[in-house]
Amino acid sequence: LTVVLDNIPTNVNMAGAQFANTAKMWFDKTINSTNMVDLQAHPGTTPPMTIIEPNLVVDKTSPTSNLNVGTPAPYTISVQNTGGSDAWNTTITDNIPAGMCTYDPSSTVTAQIFESDGVTLVEDLQPNGEDFSVTWNGGSPSECQLSLQMISDATKIGPTQLLIINYQTMLDAGISSGTFTNVAGATRWFSAASSDTGRREYDRTLTNGTPDLMDFQDAYTITAAVQGYYFLKSVDDLTTGDYPAKMAFAGDRLRYTLQMD
Repeated sequence: LTVVLDNIPTNVNMAGAQFANTAKMWFDKTINSTNMVDLQAHPGTTPPMTIIEPNLVVDKTSPTSNLNVGTPAPYTISVQNTGGSDAWNTTITDNIPAGMCTYDPSSTVTAQIFESDGVTLVEDLQPNGEDFSVTWNGGSPSECQLSLQMISDATKIGPTQLLIINYQTMLDAGISSGTFTNVAGATRWFSAASSDTGRREYDRTLTNGTPDLMDFQDAYTITAAVQGYYFLKSVDDLTTGDYPAKMAFAGDRLRYTLQMD
């Protein structure tokens, strides 16, 4: 006997809730020439089962916080599944601000899936529609958008696993100095493979990146220095992996970078 958890409001967003199935049986039996009907057997109940769902948390980072025109700005989008089941066919959307829309970053995009340590490789994903597709809506002075859609079964993100996306972009020529904030997030994912017609769909809408919350979106701001020269000193914490590092613990190994543009 196979049963399926109903896709109904009482079960939606109930990750962690438990339920059990109980089977009962009635039977007829002759006892001392007397026909006994509707006798009930001792019921059987399954151990508690827990409702699980995929849940994606996004962190957007860059090793640089100041940028001159013509200098590549590398970005990393880290997507971790903090839920209890696989996340399938994830869509990552990155809203890139005006002033960074002329350069097409599509050819620089790479994507990999790692275990929770961020080091152990699970899948080296292939672009151009094999494992994921890239869509770039840009080339105008207005806000532009980079979108990645995970296509193949190899792109599923297991519990605690990380989808790591790297790409580069640049400031547009002729813009004035200022700050430029990118907002990226996981805007769609599913609870099962595309072959499962009953799978659940999770949709999210980007706002300001909610940088103070650990949720489906994040933001990163770069300051433009488009005239003259600037001198930048930054530090990475090689022990914790934080870059740029804002705090360190005793015994951490730090790497300082001096940059002049």
